Amino acid sequence: MIGPNRLWPKAVTVLALGAAAVATWTLVALLEHPIEWLAIASDQPQLPGWVAHALTTLFVYYAASVLVPFFLFVGWRTLANSGPTAPPAAPFVSIIIPAFDEEPHIASAIDAALDQDYPSYEVIIIDDGSRDFTKYVADRYDVVRLIALRANLGKAHALNAGLAQAMGSIVVCSDSDSALARDALKHLVAHFADPAVGAMAGTVEIPDPRSFAQRLQSIEYIYGQHLLKLAQLGSGSSVAVCPGPISAFRRTALLQIGGFTDGTLTEDFDATLELIRHGFAVGFDPRAVAFTSAPSTWQLLVKQRMRWSRGALQTMRLYKALLLSRTFGALGLFWLPYFLFIGYGGVILDALLIGILPLLAWSSENPGAMVAGGAVCFLALELLSGVQFATAIVLAGRASPRTMRDAWLMKPFTILLAGVRLAAMFREFKGHHRSW
Repeated sequence: MIGPNRLWPKAVTVLALGAAAVATWTLVALLEHPIEWLAIASDQPQLPGWVAHALTTLFVYYAASVLVPFFLFVGWRTLANSGPTAPPAAPFVSIIIPAFDEEPHIASAIDAALDQDYPSYEVIIIDDGSRDFTKYVADRYDVVRLIALRANLGKAHALNAGLAQAMGSIVVCSDSDSALARDALKHLVAHFADPAVGAMAGTVEIPDPRSFAQRLQSIEYIYGQHLLKLAQLGSGSSVAVCPGPISAFRRTALLQIGGFTDGTLTEDFDATLELIRHGFAVGFDPRAVAFTSAPSTWQLLVKQRMRWSRGALQTMRLYKALLLSRTFGALGLFWLPYFLFIGYGGVILDALLIGILPLLAWSSENPGAMVAGGAVCFLALELLSGVQFATAIVLAGRASPRTMRDAWLMKPFTILLAGVRLAAMFREFKGHHRSW
């Protein structure tokens, strides 16, 4: 299985933390103590002590919260091994594709599943009570097994219906709006030669991002997989999420945990953590790819991320015992707390940064100069975001003039997603109705 080189993780971690500390100190030094500079620029010889202290602390904290994880991720990524190139054996595989109202995409998903460069597998389509012609499109393929559910019961129920009929020792789950690359099965199955492996995640890509929203999502996917997921492996952790478009599971492991549950809106995240809690390792192979259909408009994107964000909160609450648990190593001690902080606690930090400058300008004798000075400090912090995404793009081998340009536009995108997470937190705590 793809995993860490265990000879050097502690040394790399120490070096990464040292580099992050030096980078943070250098950034503050280059701006010549930004809060004092702000006071001079606004013709105020001295800001109130508590204001200066609060702003300085916020500036340093924000810079460190960006730089420390970034250096750790880059360092840990170097420790992830490449993994096996081909399976020593070719166990029978079941590809399960649940579908609900996916008439425009289901044929492409089936065609890709049937075109796998792998000797022995079956394709099972579960029509989850679709209201369109999804079932009839799938029924045209004589070589696939179609399970038609009378009512729409949800994705977890559909996956379990496929699992009950699957004959393969390895189960590969995909989405009906996604298409597996031809060598996906070959790369995923190779890792199950290790009996400790319970599941494998693949890479999700947007094949031809056309809209601006899709281009930014594509960069987000590159960062999350080619940097974050590989860093998880390099740190000695299992990956936290096996994505819906491409995940492989040992069938006996899935049966041991009772299959997929509908207790959360993110059954993939839920199942992954349950496997880890049962002692299975969960890996990641960036060579196993699924091409997915991403939201093309901001409205559709917000709807998708609202569901993801609420599901992640539900899953975190369900598996709160894993947080800060030494039993689960780096996953419990670092990765889950990091995802919780950066995904939800970071919303508060962004709100402070955005809201504090107008407050200072309103109370200043020279608001124009205050805004100009604050913009310089804020720009320095925002540039850090561009550096992170640009680095991930280069490490993934995806650098092009367009992707490198779009990398510097990612901060407004992440602020938008932070706002969605804030709304998701409100809806979840209020107990609003949820559905997938």
